[in-house]
Amino acid sequence: MLTTLPPAGVWTRVALDLDLVGGKANVSFGANKALVAAPISVLTGTEATVRIGAIIDGPADAFEARFDDVTVDY
Repeated sequence: MLTTLPPAGVWTRVALDLDLVGGKANVSFGANKALVAAPISVLTGTEATVRIGAIIDGPADAFEARFDDVTVDY
């Protein structure tokens, strides 16, 4: 579970750091760490799938999400 959410109404740098060999994930929104060294499944291979979007579970207020300048370092 994320410990914080990105701020509303402003552009925010989102960083995802996945260690697919060591099985750890880190997520930050700007300087705020939302996930630190969370365990993830260890995978082997030479390809990765990156999906960008928002997932809403159940009824929720309307919102708008925009994505720009996506960079993947692999």
